[in-house]
This record gives sequence, C-alpha cells and structure tokens, in this order.
Amino acid sequence: MKKTVPPTRLMRYCCEKLKENNGKECMVATGVRWGESYKRKTTRGIYEDVNRNKEKKIVLLNDNDDKRRLFERCEIKANTIINPIIDFTDDEIWDYYDNECKYRNPLYDIGFNRVGCIGCAMAGRKGRLREFELFPKYKELYLRAFDRMLKHREARGLDNRNWHTAEDVFEWWVSK
Repeated sequence: MKKTVPPTRLMRYCCEKLKENNGKECMVATGVRWGESYKRKTTRGIYEDVNRNKEKKIVLLNDNDDKRRLFERCEIKANTIINPIIDFTDDEIWDYYDNECKYRNPLYDIGFNRVGCIGCAMAGRKGRLREFELFPKYKELYLRAFDRMLKHREARGLDNRNWHTAEDVFEWWVSK
C-alpha cells in the first residue's frame, strides 16, 4: 500500500494512471468544457504560455472572453492537449449526445449530469453520498480499503489522526 490517506481534491492520485499521466508526447483530446466550472470559466485565457514562474505566465484573452484554450501545450508532461468541446453549452452537449450516440448511459436517466468514478473526491459531499446510497457495494469496498489503510499506517508507525475505524476515515473523506 503506497498511499496512506484517501484521495482528496488536493491529492488526486487516483487519476494519475487513468487520466493525468497518459499521453506522453502525444496529442490528448479531453471533454473539458467551460460550463462545468465557474473557476475554469473565470480564470483562464484563450491562450496561455505555461511557465513554472507565475510572474512569467502569459494569458491572452480573445474579445474579452476568458476561455480555456482549444489547443494547449503542457511542457511538464510533454504533450499537446486539445479541448474540442470547450465552448459547447449544456444544450449543445445534449443535442450532440442525443443525435450521435447510439447508447445512453443509464445514469443520466436517473439524474446524473456528469459520470465519473463512484466516490470521486471532485464530486462534492452531496453527490458522493448519493452515489454510495445508490451503489452500497462501493461504499463497502471503500471501507475495506480504508481499514487496510489504517492497519498499514499503524504498521508504519504513522499517527492515525482521529481515525479509529474505517467509518471514521469514510466520514472525514466524504466531508472534504
């Protein structure tokens, strides 16, 4: 067991293998959209020159429209990112989905507006609790993992914080 805490919004190690570290030296297409995030909508530019020194970062706006770029270059990961649906509205996404996709994910039919990992730290407390209500086996799996994590922390001599049980970890985790 390499990790000694559950994944959080600030430590999203669960995405490393599946999302964030794929596509080295490749062009990667994403499903990122402006409409999904207020912060994304209000703090990004149409073109950005990525630089570790924040004072040297260049952000150019297009007609006072603060948008993420259609094409991006990540120098750290050596890949180029294209965001082909960055400007799509929710209605445009559903029109495309309804007209072009043969199969519909049944989760959309029961009220989900985004589909990802069950228990994703980025989903927020309310959404995560709803997911665990709908899919209780996943909660059981998380509890088993948290129990193993606590035993591992103890074996390594790490402080278990105020976590005495897997349920303590779960409650802390879903509230973050």
